[in-house]
Amino acid sequence: MSGLEWTTPKIEEVPMDGRYCALYRQALEEEPFAPWEKDAFDVAEAVLDMVEESDVCTMVERPGPSDPLTHTLPPALQPLIAQRHWVVWKYELPKGSGKPSKVPYVAAAPSRHASSRNPKDWCSFETAIAAAKKHGFHGVSFALTESATTRFAAFDLDDCHDPKTNTIAEWARRLIGETQSYVEITPSGTGLRIIGYGRADPPVNNKLKAPSGGSCEIYRRTPKFIAVTGDAIDGREFANIDAAIDNHRRTTPQTPEHDGGEDRPADYTARTGDMPDWIMETVRHGAEVGKRSDEFFKVVRTLKGNGWNAGEIEALLGDHPDGIAAKYWTRLRQEVDRVYYKATTPHGTFTPLPAGELSVAAPFVPKYKNLAAFIREYQPISYTLEGILPSGVFYFLTARRSTGKTAFLVAALFAIILGNDELLGVKVKKGRVAYVALENPTDLRMKLEVARYQFAGAGVTLDDLADRVTIIDAQLPVKEIVEQLKVAAEELGHFQAVLWDTFQAGFQGDEFNDNAGILKYAQQLRTLTGLPGGPSVLVAAHPTKNAGEGELFPYGGGSSINEADGNLTLWAEDGSIKFHQNRVRGPEFEPLHFKIEKLSCPDIVDVEGRQILLPVLRPVSAQTAEQRQAAKGKGDLDLLKSFADHPALSLRERALKLGMPVSSLQRKIEGLLKRKFIEQGADEKYRLTTKGRKEILTLVQPTPGQ
Repeated sequence: MSGLEWTTPKIEEVPMDGRYCALYRQALEEEPFAPWEKDAFDVAEAVLDMVEESDVCTMVERPGPSDPLTHTLPPALQPLIAQRHWVVWKYELPKGSGKPSKVPYVAAAPSRHASSRNPKDWCSFETAIAAAKKHGFHGVSFALTESATTRFAAFDLDDCHDPKTNTIAEWARRLIGETQSYVEITPSGTGLRIIGYGRADPPVNNKLKAPSGGSCEIYRRTPKFIAVTGDAIDGREFANIDAAIDNHRRTTPQTPEHDGGEDRPADYTARTGDMPDWIMETVRHGAEVGKRSDEFFKVVRTLKGNGWNAGEIEALLGDHPDGIAAKYWTRLRQEVDRVYYKATTPHGTFTPLPAGELSVAAPFVPKYKNLAAFIREYQPISYTLEGILPSGVFYFLTARRSTGKTAFLVAALFAIILGNDELLGVKVKKGRVAYVALENPTDLRMKLEVARYQFAGAGVTLDDLADRVTIIDAQLPVKEIVEQLKVAAEELGHFQAVLWDTFQAGFQGDEFNDNAGILKYAQQLRTLTGLPGGPSVLVAAHPTKNAGEGELFPYGGGSSINEADGNLTLWAEDGSIKFHQNRVRGPEFEPLHFKIEKLSCPDIVDVEGRQILLPVLRPVSAQTAEQRQAAKGKGDLDLLKSFADHPALSLRERALKLGMPVSSLQRKIEGLLKRKFIEQGADEKYRLTTKGRKEILTLVQPTPGQ
């Protein structure tokens, strides 16, 4: 650990009389003021009620935190540096005196306070550092506030580190050992901060007492800024600290954020003698099922009658999570407040309320916002597939069997991990991919290896690409798959996309046509967008049997498509595959065309050593697509004219006359019937309709420029 790297003027050059010596000592003991800065002197002077003029100051450089404004943060902090969650801060004295606090400001507007609830106030790490240096702020802070791409948590350990001896209190060392995550020294030099991943419920914002006068604040999934120094005590990387948080948290205070800090659970220890004996028995051990609500109500009412405030009651109940508070653990403060402000009985008595009074609504919390606030929440759209698949969305990819769903997913996988725009014919964002293979994983293994050989080339080995793709091929509940991928993301890096193959294969309910069950399943799939990196989620799906191009929606309950952000489609026609959409909440795009080629590679062979041909998706140029469309139009015209000129021909005779297989003709006839260009009479013969005759006139019209 290095000492603070002083900037000019040097500390030895600062004129130090007795008064400033006292201020300097105060700064060393309580806050990391740079002693030559006039604003720091003014703050310290306001804090001190009296300064003895005879104080003597020893001129020593304080060993303590590195300054993030003058050095590069350690690699372990890269998960934070990569986020646009940064602001700047400086020390200010709250009105009415008190201890100086680190007040956050917007880097782009240095005179405006930053909010941990408004992403518009945040910026990149580089922007925050530049603004802090330019405008004289004391440091930079990171917003722990939960978003689609962030799930961070922290322990704030106060009064546990001696900056002179670099020793750490025993209680803090035990917690560091338990979390096994990144630890840095806080700006004061006397505290430590453990930072890691935190994704579990419930949200936490607590302050707990620690031995020897220390304290521990816990933050998870809560709007909160933390000042980041980068002064790591060792080389640990970020780890998931949910288990440690759940082991030490009290409960979730349901209190508003205030300038200079949040409300904290109260200290109730002085009141433990002010209660009937039965109280602690109920608090510790709870009550039997069916009586827990009444007993909880009884405890809160009685403690209030004995003079306890709501914060003290919450603190007492929170210290016994397996007792009467267990039922309300994720909303304990809300329940305490609800009961507390309804309880009006005399000391030590309990009178049941009339039926219905236990359902009193919680205090009103405004959820509305004005137009400006609403619009400013807009975040620019980023794409995994440019103009087609935005980041952080849940889309279906629906196509009939043998139309290239898996081939498309495989091509998309390699386009993303290689950053190769040519593989799909669109610009892609390079990144890691998760592939959930729930349908025929053996077939997928072969297709992936052939695609690797064809797309990446023989010079790129499997080991070169190993960490760019995470695959799950086990039938697991969606929740468990999400947890598995969270761990993989923390270990190897964030995901740019999650590919799920297929929607039907992953459903673990009893009845696939059950709308409620399908909706729940689709909602679970949406949680994949909350993985680190805010990935695009693309779920391959089968439509109903014999679905036409306009009917390509996922088979199952209709609620699934309503939960998704969009539905992309693949449709085979005349030797090519059209990639388009029939329902999106984002931007629409022009159709793309692909072809399927049967290719092989040296490592995918049968037992006789013969290479196996497998389908590989390739983009088709716009010119080729137009040529195929023109050929399709001519084929449609020839077929319609055959019905006009020869209505009595049998299926086989018509196929022979048109020079196509009977099966191909049958599919085309089905298409004409659906479009109502022909109709079948009582004699089972096909006849041209009025709409069909109009289509002939349309097809024979010359195109512009001809």
